[in-house]
Amino acid sequence: MNKDQILSMDTYIFLNFINTKLRDEFENIESLCKFYDLEEEAIINKLDTIDYKYDTETNQFK
Repeated sequence: MNKDQILSMDTYIFLNFINTKLRDEFENIESLCKFYDLEEEAIINKLDTIDYKYDTETNQFK
C-alpha cells in the first residue's frame, strides 16, 4: 500500500489502520511515518478532523 492510498482512505478506516499499525508493528508514530513515507502532520491533521489526538503514552489515537 502506498502513501496516496493510505491518505485517501475514509477517515474512520484510516483511524483503524493507523491504530492497528501502531499497536501491532510500530513503537511510535515516527517509525510508522518513516516506513510508509508519510508526514506526521498529515496523519495528525486528518485525524484531528474527527477529534482524535495522538497519545504518546499509549501509542494510539484517542
